[in-house]
Amino acid sequence: MSMKRVVISWIILFSIIIYGAAGIFFIYSNNTKIIPILDNIQTTFTAGNAEEALEITQKLEQEWRSYKKHMGILIRDERLQYIDNSIARIEPYIKADNAEELTAEIQVVRRYIDNLFHSELPFWFNIL
Repeated sequence: MSMKRVVISWIILFSIIIYGAAGIFFIYSNNTKIIPILDNIQTTFTAGNAEEALEITQKLEQEWRSYKKHMGILIRDERLQYIDNSIARIEPYIKADNAEELTAEIQVVRRYIDNLFHSELPFWFNIL
């Protein structure tokens, strides 16, 4: 009887480890999709092509919706909401031709996304 408990405990432990590792990989792979889009928006807008930057922003918003839907399983909604708010500000800054605010908002989104990944890594300070 006690051997069954040990086996069940090990199965639960390995399931938690696999879930955590899969979550980290999933977050990393999705982050590598979002970051290049942000860079592309910034370089396109800086080059003076606001219309193309708006099109890329639409692509970013579609990618973000998918990301948010899937990440909601792994990450608390509050942190995703901060990114959602910042992404929503990008299009108005492009339309207002406000390069400084656009650059700042893109950096905020990059920082939030980077923090999502690092906060999910299993370090002792993330667990406690």
